[in-house]
Amino acid sequence: MTIQDRITGARAYLAKLPPANSGAGGHPATYRAASILANGFDLGYEDAWMLLNEWNKSHCSPAWGEKELRHKLNDAFVKPHEKPKGWLTAGKERKVGANGRFVFDPAVVAQMVDAQTPYSTADVLLNCFKDEDVICITNEAGQTEDGKWFPASKGIFITRAEWLTKFFGPGAPRGKHFAESEQGAWIRINPFTKDDFSGTDSSVASYRHVLVEFDKKSKDEQLSIFHQSNLPISLLVDSGGKSVHAWVRVDAADKTQWEERRNTIYEYLADHEPDPQNKNPSRWSRLGGVKRGENEQRILAFNVGADDWGAFIAWREGQDTPDEIRTDTLEAYDTQNDPNHVIGHGRYLCRGGSLLVTGQSGIGKSSFVMQMATSWAVGRELFGIPVIRPLRIGVVQAECDMGDLAEAFQGVSSGMMLTGAERALCRENLRFFTEASKTGKDFVDLCRKIIVRLKLDVLVADPLLSYVGGDLSKQDVCSHFLRNLVQPVLQETGCIMVFIHHEGKPKPKETTDEQTISDMAYSGLGSSELVNWARAIISVRRESKDKPIFSFNLTKRGKLAGMRTVDGKPTLSIKLKHADHKVLWEVAPMVEGFELLKVGQQYQHFSSKPTISRKALLDELTRDYTLQLDQAEALIKAMVTNGIIKPKKIGPALFYQGTKAE
Repeated sequence: MTIQDRITGARAYLAKLPPANSGAGGHPATYRAASILANGFDLGYEDAWMLLNEWNKSHCSPAWGEKELRHKLNDAFVKPHEKPKGWLTAGKERKVGANGRFVFDPAVVAQMVDAQTPYSTADVLLNCFKDEDVICITNEAGQTEDGKWFPASKGIFITRAEWLTKFFGPGAPRGKHFAESEQGAWIRINPFTKDDFSGTDSSVASYRHVLVEFDKKSKDEQLSIFHQSNLPISLLVDSGGKSVHAWVRVDAADKTQWEERRNTIYEYLADHEPDPQNKNPSRWSRLGGVKRGENEQRILAFNVGADDWGAFIAWREGQDTPDEIRTDTLEAYDTQNDPNHVIGHGRYLCRGGSLLVTGQSGIGKSSFVMQMATSWAVGRELFGIPVIRPLRIGVVQAECDMGDLAEAFQGVSSGMMLTGAERALCRENLRFFTEASKTGKDFVDLCRKIIVRLKLDVLVADPLLSYVGGDLSKQDVCSHFLRNLVQPVLQETGCIMVFIHHEGKPKPKETTDEQTISDMAYSGLGSSELVNWARAIISVRRESKDKPIFSFNLTKRGKLAGMRTVDGKPTLSIKLKHADHKVLWEVAPMVEGFELLKVGQQYQHFSSKPTISRKALLDELTRDYTLQLDQAEALIKAMVTNGIIKPKKIGPALFYQGTKAE
């Protein structure tokens, strides 16, 4: 946000604060206003002083003198605060996702607008209804077997003026009737037709509000969602139970339009799973300002978000623009301490990134996936690739049943010798889902729901081919699935997507021997768009028909991963093997006779070798270096990978030449 954006936002925020009246909490109310400017919006002193002066004149009775007001502002700049500097500006960076849904920033916890001066039930009636509106309220209740209270009558139907005169206004004769009870009290969110006491949807006189609440989130999260959403909310009220009720103002002309706008709201918030039972216009909400047993049905805020429905729609539609990044932002960005960095020594995988893991059928990809997910869930390195902390991991898979998953997890967790603390981390951070029928958009929508609900850092999908829903070899199919469906979810949630993918049928050895590390990126089935889209790619390949030795290759952006050999040197390729008598992948020991992991040091002199046929080179390695044939073949491949020699086709035959040969 620019300075002017912050000033505009701060001025609007102060305008919603309650007045600071002498003898009625004026001191803390004024200090809070100063703190919002100095800390919440992170304004400089002069800008904060300008806005605090404005607020002093309009909200303080009597207005503070300059000396007292400056003292409040000075304290706000000097004293420590519970929330981080600029926390209110972060909430203004919210965006609407590519699918039109609200994108929640969980790092921003909204502060209740009125923390000092409590509102009353009369304020609800005055802010949300008109004087002639017929309003329905009740505290008659029944109780379910599990102890949940519910309205047990159609309610009392009288006008706002009558409610204020008889029950909720100053000196009202029946003021104690709704003040407090074990069950609390309820109010219907919309006014009703005069003399119709049925309380049905058809008797609603004005389709003014839609009720929204969440059952699966903490109150802090619920409140943050409502504040960040920019929905035109007339009222936020704590139910006195586990939820916050929001009255979203839609001002519909009739029930049809009300239902259209209700559907818009629920689709907008769909990623966060609002309670689906609140979709009728005669709905009950908790009555703010009364007691529910020991808890208060507390009024949290009025008039949050956009001014009206039209302003909200205009704002939402205006969000559909690309993010603008200016050069001064790029110059100031600390790439060495990137807060989005998640996996790797460098910026290998950051929030919203993507990883493609390719491997041949039958090599044990399922156990590899289990080991990768478990390692990252407990914060361990994966073959030298670190994570910044234990990550929340989800695995959606289509090929293993419960027994397969159990065998893999029991084997891997035993082979990794997880500690008690690490097993507890697995229970907290690692989740598995079996999905074998959803593809395309349906699959991506499922992924979004899982990511948002569990706040995942990484989601693994195994295998990719089960979920595309089309021919992956076609670029338009591949691009639509990855760029139009998957990528927006990653950008909006910050989750990293890992796809496990199959290689095609085996190619002739002469062909694979010619491949460099970069060439291996294209070994997976499908369009090259898959390689272009993925930020990072790992290839796992069997090296020998006779021995369970596998190459683990970082084929794209591998240098940023920071993988090391066993002696600590950087590498893009290591050898793995299946552990003996347990389910575990581990680094293979050095091959007898030469060390594949040290090819660059031991065989650098081959970079000057003149052109030589493949057969002659194999003969030389087995004769002069006493290597077995499979060792010589592996060495040729390693020298090509490390850029020591390069393959050359002369007619149908394969030759090699040193990369520095004249």
